[in-house]
Amino acid sequence: MVKNIRYVTADMDFFSRVELDLIVQEIGVENYCAHANGWINGKYQVSLGGAVCSEPEKTIIDFCELIESLSEKSRSLWNDCSQRVIDLAFESGEEPKSVTYHLSQDLINRINELQISIAITIYPVGAYSPNDKNIK
Repeated sequence: MVKNIRYVTADMDFFSRVELDLIVQEIGVENYCAHANGWINGKYQVSLGGAVCSEPEKTIIDFCELIESLSEKSRSLWNDCSQRVIDLAFESGEEPKSVTYHLSQDLINRINELQISIAITIYPVGAYSPNDKNIK
């Protein structure tokens, strides 16, 4: 079977010189997996994963809504972060010839207001989900 190019998931990573537990507590880990939450390589890092939507734009909107709903104290911690990244994960494939995902201008403005950068990670066929070899 031919493996299709596909959007897989996204992680949100943010870094600071101070502890960010308050943000993690407010966001909650019921719907997100904390891949990292601690002092790593000289800075405090939080990496939240598990945002699974069918389209990257919807995933980014969900992350924006999380940040916009933070309390004043958590939002202050967010604003003081040295870096904020949403990393979109894709799995390459054999079909179709190409796939294009769009981010609306409104969302770009929202991302800018929240000072979030976007990273894109592309995994080779089967690398992200090795047991999932026949996805169409």
